[in-house]
Amino acid sequence: MRAGKVRVIFTIDTEADELQVYDIDFRGNIYKPLSLGATRTRLEI
Repeated sequence: MRAGKVRVIFTIDTEADELQVYDIDFRGNIYKPLSLGATRTRLEI
């Protein structure tokens, strides 16, 4: 997802009501290799 110069890479698991964010960074840095960890955020649907 793009929001101005900020890029967010994420997945949505609708069965588990879960949003998993992999990376949030500016457009030049987001395309470098992703780290292995992820930040989990609960998504209420």
